[in-house]
Amino acid sequence: MARRARLPRPNFVALALAVLVAGLIYGAIKFVPVYLKVSDVDVILDEARYEGAEVDPFATDRWLGTTSAQDLAEKVRRKIVALGGIPDDAVNVYFSDDLRTLYADFSVVVRHPFGKTTSLHFTRSVDLDRD
Repeated sequence: MARRARLPRPNFVALALAVLVAGLIYGAIKFVPVYLKVSDVDVILDEARYEGAEVDPFATDRWLGTTSAQDLAEKVRRKIVALGGIPDDAVNVYFSDDLRTLYADFSVVVRHPFGKTTSLHFTRSVDLDRD
């Protein structure tokens, strides 16, 4: 009597590991560029730290050579939008009430297959050198 060959049994551990690796690769492709962009925003805010220390809270006349808080916030917002990947209407740059902290709020939408999206909201801040 001839023995029939058995079909190989599925290896569930290897299958689970393959799915896990595929998920990690997908997550890295979709989310790492977003977080790299956040670090670029931190660099822009860090550059604005020293300009923010020169902000005159009472400056309303642009011809005096002083920088108002709104001018600096708009300049920082334009730099963030120029990075790309962040929509113009999703960026909000503002100062705290005492003009000691500069904030940048922005949202990034990550698109997935089948029409799904993930919305990531970030708030970054930098303390200004006001001594």
